[in-house]
This record gives sequence, structure tokens and C-alpha cells, in this order.
Amino acid sequence: MFKINQEIVNQIFKHGESDAPLEACGYLAGKDGIVTRCYPMDNKDRSEEHFTLDPEEQFKVIREANSLGLNILAVYHTHPATPARPSNEDIRLAYDPNIVYVIASLSDKEIKAFKIKKGEVLNLKIEIEGLKICGLELDLAAMKKFGMIQQKQKGFFAMRLHTVGGDLTVAQLQRIADIAKKYGEGFVHLSTRQGVEIHGVHNKYLEIARKELAEVGIKMGACGPRVRIVVACPGEATCRWGIIDTKEMAKELDSRYFREDTPHKFKLSVTGCPHNCAKATENDIGIMGGMLPRWEEDKCINCDLCLNVCPTEAITKEDNQYKLNEEKCIYCSICTSSCPTSAWVGAKTGYTVFIGGTMGKIPRLATRLKALAEKEESYRLVERALRYYQENGRKKERFGHMIDRIGVDKVKEEILNGP
Repeated sequence: MFKINQEIVNQIFKHGESDAPLEACGYLAGKDGIVTRCYPMDNKDRSEEHFTLDPEEQFKVIREANSLGLNILAVYHTHPATPARPSNEDIRLAYDPNIVYVIASLSDKEIKAFKIKKGEVLNLKIEIEGLKICGLELDLAAMKKFGMIQQKQKGFFAMRLHTVGGDLTVAQLQRIADIAKKYGEGFVHLSTRQGVEIHGVHNKYLEIARKELAEVGIKMGACGPRVRIVVACPGEATCRWGIIDTKEMAKELDSRYFREDTPHKFKLSVTGCPHNCAKATENDIGIMGGMLPRWEEDKCINCDLCLNVCPTEAITKEDNQYKLNEEKCIYCSICTSSCPTSAWVGAKTGYTVFIGGTMGKIPRLATRLKALAEKEESYRLVERALRYYQENGRKKERFGHMIDRIGVDKVKEEILNGP
């Protein structure tokens, strides 16, 4: 018995198709007779009828497999135009009676396994495990949960990847490009919410591609009625206007809620200040950094710059005294950042929580739940708001539309003062 997964079989055929009309070859590694990894290699002979592995490449592959605790179980090669059975040349060149020889016929779309000892060919029963995606059989609804989105082209999918705040390492970007080239259409789509998608991946390559992405720490995203990836602007880390650490909060929210089931899609955003670059008011829950300013008279030189830069005219001047209308203030910190003598300083910083924003067919800007909350309070409000939606939202009803159905004042009251 020789066990091999359908994803490995697909990878062998993919290698064969890319090298045709030459024979493709390589090693299969695993444990206890079960193949778990495919190592495509070069055919040193560059022939359509026989192959030779490069010794230097052999040693490299063996070392890598051993480092992973795997054994070389089989040598595979393809027959571009003949059946999946050993040729006279294959039998003559067989050197190891203990190794399994796997042959894939591109013309017959068939794969078989053999042992060859002193010219005698022994057919092995080959067991091919079914194709699974993230441990699931090909179930479209289940696959959407893991970011596998069926395209209109039959059998092809878009792979939606998991990012937090739009951040990826250089190594991850390179792997994404490699996967798009190997298994997709050779391009990468960047979504409007800092997401990354690889389009045009046939279902037989989905699991192989997913595993190769996972090797560099890239997980699958989400689709359907559940919490999606959390978007974030750079925040205080690099932006002169940033008031809060957006990336830290985005990671925390992602770790708590990503992929949780909800009545409809559910989106979160963290933006560093009221410039609102990450569109907190267009998401189901948005967190916005803010700062309440205070004027210190002894530092003021009466330049009136604050009057000119305040976007809401919340600052006024009377008898050389500057005053702040807190009802007009949007906590943007422009006055504190622009004042040449630091006469305007931050009296309080915090996290403004918005709920119920959505674009789509029926757009709705978010409702402000609470301004300048403390960090831990903002987390509590996010928790209450999400649970409230899960308990009260109707199927395919967005959070904001649920708020309007129940009543804004009632929803705010129950979330703010709930248990």
C-alpha cells in the first residue's frame, strides 16, 4: 500500500505539464509510507524518454527532508505521451529495490506506483486521499469561511488572504507573487480594505497553494456572514497626525474576533485620528483616535493660527482669550500639532467608538457610540456591540440597518449600559 494525497498528485501533474514534452522528475517524502511532500527537481538528461536526477540537487533535497523529520519514499517521473508503466529504460536504470517508483502519465491522466528489483516489476496498490481544503471536503459554503471564493469560471477560485492592518513582510509578498504565478493567473488583486487576493486558482491547487502560503505565516482570509479582516492606518507609529497605536489595537481585535459568525458580513476598522484614513465611519465598528485640546494662556503669542486651522471652527477668540466649543470639536489634534508655542496641548486622548457604518447598496455612515473612551472601555464596547448584533440581527441584515430597525437611541442605551 502506498498512500498519497490528491494535492501531491496534482502537484506532480502540474510539474509534468510545465516540463512537457520532457519527462519531469523529483522526490516524494513522508513518513510510514504516507507521502506528505513533493520535491520537483530538474531532469538532467533533458529527455522525452528518460531522466536523471542532479546529484547536487538530490543531496540538497535529502537534507531538507531530513531536517523536517521526513524520509525519501519515492522517485517520481512523468510520461508525457505514454502510459503510466515502467519502460524498458526505467527498468534497466532502477537502482534501489527499496524505493518506490511513481509514474504519472500526462496522456492518460493516470498515476501508478511500483517497486523494481533485479528487473522484476511489482505493482503497488496506490491509495489517493480525497482533495480537502483546510481539512474540509469541497464544500462551497464551508470554503467561503476560509476565504476560498468561487469564480464564475467553473472550478476556479479566488484565494482571499488574511492580513491585519494591511501589513505583510517582504518574504510574504514574495511568496504571494510566487503562488500567483504558479497556481493563479500571474497577478495579485489588492482589495479596497487592505486585503490581498490571488485569482484564477483551480480547485485542485487550492490546498497546495494554501500550505505554501502557510509556510511563511500567511493564513486564509474570510468571506460570507462573519467578521472580516481588520483594517488600520499607520497611526502614531509613523503618521504625524496619529494619536493612537492603531496596529496594536487591530491585532488585538483580529485575535479576538476574526472569522466569528455573524448575521451578515462584519467589518472593523481602526483609524489613528479624525482624518479618518481607515474609514472608521464606513465600517460596522470603527475605532478612531482622538484628542481633546486645552489652551494654556501663558504660552500663547496670539498668532491666531489655531483659528485658521480648526476645521470645524470650534476655536473662537474674544478679548485675546481663546475658547473651545467642545460640541464642535472633533478631537482631531490639528490645533495641538500646529501651534508654534504649544499653547494648545492635549487635555485628554482616547478612543472614539462608532457603530453601524456600511457602504454597499444602502449606504449608512456610522453612529458615534462614545467619544474618547479609555482603551479597555473601547474593547468592552466592541464586545458588547458585536454580541448585540449577533443576538438581534436578522440573517443578511447589516449591523447599521439593524440599528435603524430597532432604533438608534435604544441600541446605544443597551450597548452602553448593558451587562
